[in-house]
Amino acid sequence: MKKQILITVIPIYTVGFLFNTIFSLIAIIIPLYGLYAGYSATQIGLLLSIPGLLQVFLRMFTGVLSDRFGEKRMLAFTYCLTIFSSVIFTFSLGFLTLAFFQIINGTTRAIFWPTSQSYASRISSAESSSILGKFHSFNEGGKIFGILFAGWAIVNIGYLGTFRLIAVIGILGLIIVGFMKSIPLASGERAKIKNIGLSFNDLAKIPPLQFAFITAFSAGLLVALTQSFFPIWLKKLGNTEGIISIILASYSVGSILAGRFFAKMHEKMRFPFLLQLSFAGVGTGFLLVAVVTGSINVFILTSTVGFFAGIIAVSYQVMVVSNSAESNRGFIMSFVGLGWGVAFLLGPTLFGLLVDGLSITVAFSLLGFLILLYAMFMKTLYSHFMGLDQKEQNVSLIDEKAKT
Repeated sequence: MKKQILITVIPIYTVGFLFNTIFSLIAIIIPLYGLYAGYSATQIGLLLSIPGLLQVFLRMFTGVLSDRFGEKRMLAFTYCLTIFSSVIFTFSLGFLTLAFFQIINGTTRAIFWPTSQSYASRISSAESSSILGKFHSFNEGGKIFGILFAGWAIVNIGYLGTFRLIAVIGILGLIIVGFMKSIPLASGERAKIKNIGLSFNDLAKIPPLQFAFITAFSAGLLVALTQSFFPIWLKKLGNTEGIISIILASYSVGSILAGRFFAKMHEKMRFPFLLQLSFAGVGTGFLLVAVVTGSINVFILTSTVGFFAGIIAVSYQVMVVSNSAESNRGFIMSFVGLGWGVAFLLGPTLFGLLVDGLSITVAFSLLGFLILLYAMFMKTLYSHFMGLDQKEQNVSLIDEKAKT
């Protein structure tokens, strides 16, 4: 990687690592603090659902704002919101304050993902696959660090101290954003907020973006279900909480490796085959849930699923880069990223009904079979949605549809 590009990517990688450290800290501290404060299960569930609901709604707007005002400004705004909400909570305890904190949390996530992905993809068009893959790895690394750090923080500095720590990390992130190189906004028509519904409707008619949306939904579904139901499966196998946390961390380790090696795999394999291999790997992993036992075997299985799921997660971003103009990159990242948000909103509930009606191992086996079936038809589906040698036509069509 050239020195000039390296100077540009290091700050965004660091910003991603810090943001996801905060993400993990919040994900752990909210339910634990809810129990500590004596909130009901319904109240805790409401607090946990707020960010997901906001992401689905706000993603429609944040990509437009990113394209119009620049990614650097929007990322700085994200960290300012995090600092503000964390400081407010330390001075005013209570359920409503925590709900406000979660509203801000959902808002920052809705801004961060399309904005940061757009920025990373525009650093170098020639190396976008490599940059997006490594950016994914740093994000996952931040999640692991946050998980490990959360336990220490709660025990040693308490809940309020941890919220103050989140504010400190937010300040550090804001400083790093200040060192980010501003990438000039590409020329061209940009979507306007007043016509955003029409613009989304137009984008939804474009086959390459339909396929990218489906892939983003798939990636989000895999993360949502492993986060929500793998702990239940692992507990049924008789693992302790400590072992469960280590095994779950292995999912992110696999995902980190996926981001690290994505560009090389993308270069050496045809993209449809890479997708087919990844979905087949996840499907096989879910099928094996019914028969795999032993902590080491489960660790290997979980990290393998994380690896292939990580490939799928980076793939939808690469699809956007390959089939969009820079002038609307953030907006189109928002549209496709809605698939991820919808998966988190609906996936756990629907899969939970399946688990209740069958069992957790049968439910994962059934899902694994369906994913393998999807992988079998990947080449046909890819040809149908993406076409052959249509990149320039797709970019032109998307740019035209996004105009208002």
